[in-house]
Amino acid sequence: MKCVTVTLNASIDTTYVMERLDLGGVNRVEQKYAVPGGKGNNVARVLCALGHSVITTGFVGGRSGQYIEEALREDGIQSAFVAVPGESRVSLAIVEQTSGEVTEIREQGCEVSREDGERFLESLNRITADADVVVFSGSLPPGLPDDFYARAIQRLGESSAYIVLDSSGRAFQRGLSQHPDLIKPNAPEMAALMGHEAGDEEMAEYAQGLIGTVLKTDAMVLLSLGERGAALVTHNAKIFADPARVDVRSSVGSGDAMIAGFLDARFAGMDNEAALRNAVATGSAAAMQLTPGTIDPATIVRLNESVRVWQ
Repeated sequence: MKCVTVTLNASIDTTYVMERLDLGGVNRVEQKYAVPGGKGNNVARVLCALGHSVITTGFVGGRSGQYIEEALREDGIQSAFVAVPGESRVSLAIVEQTSGEVTEIREQGCEVSREDGERFLESLNRITADADVVVFSGSLPPGLPDDFYARAIQRLGESSAYIVLDSSGRAFQRGLSQHPDLIKPNAPEMAALMGHEAGDEEMAEYAQGLIGTVLKTDAMVLLSLGERGAALVTHNAKIFADPARVDVRSSVGSGDAMIAGFLDARFAGMDNEAALRNAVATGSAAAMQLTPGTIDPATIVRLNESVRVWQ
């Protein structure tokens, strides 16, 4: 499978591991990890670890941007980012060993001009020319209009690539208008679409109502439910999956790994239930790691046996 992942607001994802976070005090870091981040880059690293050919694109800036590209290439991932002025952001995750809680601190990202946005759109068809899958993931950097995902998907026109959209807010809502094949909201993002909080069954029911109206009749919704697992919704089915019990070290990037696991199974010819099972197993395998976008393929195989799928 040839994949392109789009990370418009790339980052260096840095993880600090400490015994306890003391607000207002002096905190000593016991372990530190840094990897190329942003949701699309997390998807890319998991897909690459699963044996797929991956190109990453989006925007990078400054020395941080250079590090992101170099580290991705070292992982065997082809880089096709658009360079912009400024410095790519740092996203910090603080993992408390005593409580297991994870605190995230995210920089806003460097400003992207209208001209740089157009440069990216003009390059998109070339980069995705022979892709089987194109994944649009994450937030928009400052400077880009909230219809940017919609415009990017529209640029693909008659492409036969399978289009995935995973974002939030207005950028996500406007992107739906261009009919991606798969969307992956989490529970808060689905609640934002609905305009109110809801239970899992009600969210799945709402997702099914999007298919054939806002989305294409053959579109799917992969609904991430955190520690409760996930649901895969099609026009005629709502399939739920309970996750395996694992020792969670950090949930950051688990949803991105879930996308990779779903695509890996789907393009291997698995049915929807098996693809959902593999998606949840992959997300759980990622949660067992401290760094986002990191998995052990053997763990995914083992966890598949413990994921319960039901309708």
